[in-house]
Amino acid sequence: MKAAVLKEGARYFLSASGIIIGIFILTAVLGIAEGGRAVLNESFRQSGLRLYDIEISDKGAASEDYLLPEDGRLLERKMPEVKGTIPVLELQAQLKSYKASGSSRILAVNEKYLRYANLEMLGGSFISSVDVRKANKVVIIDDLTALELFGTKDIIEQKLDLVVGGRKVEFAVAGVFRNFNRNIETLFEEEVPGMCLIPDSVPEEVSFDFGMEKLIALVDNGVHKEEAAIRLAHVLEKEHGVTEAYSITEYVQLSQVSAFTDKYLVFAVITAIVGLISGGIGVMNRMLLSIQERKVEIGLYKFYGSGIKELQYDIVYRTMVICHGFGMLGLLLGIPAGNFIGSYINIRTGFSLLTIFVTITATALVGILSSLPPALKIKQVDAVGVIRGE
Repeated sequence: MKAAVLKEGARYFLSASGIIIGIFILTAVLGIAEGGRAVLNESFRQSGLRLYDIEISDKGAASEDYLLPEDGRLLERKMPEVKGTIPVLELQAQLKSYKASGSSRILAVNEKYLRYANLEMLGGSFISSVDVRKANKVVIIDDLTALELFGTKDIIEQKLDLVVGGRKVEFAVAGVFRNFNRNIETLFEEEVPGMCLIPDSVPEEVSFDFGMEKLIALVDNGVHKEEAAIRLAHVLEKEHGVTEAYSITEYVQLSQVSAFTDKYLVFAVITAIVGLISGGIGVMNRMLLSIQERKVEIGLYKFYGSGIKELQYDIVYRTMVICHGFGMLGLLLGIPAGNFIGSYINIRTGFSLLTIFVTITATALVGILSSLPPALKIKQVDAVGVIRGE
């Protein structure tokens, strides 16, 4: 008896596997899109600010003189609508612990960078305004680099040397964040440099030759975005005596959300539709086969003139339960899959009521459409013919 039930369940599972696959993929992609929107709502825009990335248009030999860390203070002084800036200085260096060493991309930033880059702290704390003001030699590293250098992520207050050209400076680890440099495209590459963040006031103290990657300006949202970009460029061009030297673009938080959803959302929707259709056809065929197997029972019901509607309702009910059940299974599998993918592209996934509503609505529609042919098939059973055949 138990073996028969398992066998029957396996048949239904194979018949409805398309529903599971379709809902699974759709849930994972929708979760990433929903999570991205949630983070956007918590970003600087919620504080009434727009972010602008300021970079040199043509990074030639002399371009390092046209964008400096002190330009941030200049913009704040000359433009009241600029509510803050984030200098981003970059250097390739070696990180050396008591156990191992490795190449790393060093970024010198201030405390505002935490929200700008949407970093998820796993332990310790991020760079503080006090660290920036006092040029404290603290370092924030990603979790993968922590594992490579120390063999563990529990490394707060551990000592770490930053080595450049034979010179080394000792830092104390203040925090560990989730690696966002290893996304889907670099997941299987071995030579991906680690990430290390230090206060932007430290490079001048230790005399390391950092290059200015970009300057981020936090501008009042009340200023029109094109006007803000023009005014930022004007102040910098006047200060450095250059024209058309700057590339100033509004920073869209979590651009990887758009990149991911643009690339995969259409694919997910098409896969979900194909999966639901194939799954619905599979369930429908399985229910038609069930009617064939129950012909004698149905024939007796019809012969005695009772129970036809009850049998039809039973077919509809069973089809709906099967489609809903496998749809929810796809949903439950899609949630952790979305979390897994999101962890590699620095997106904290979110699953709203919309995702659940889409799942329930889609599976209900498939269930209803799949149940109609089997329910109508019951009326076509020839009661007298079936009984005579038996």
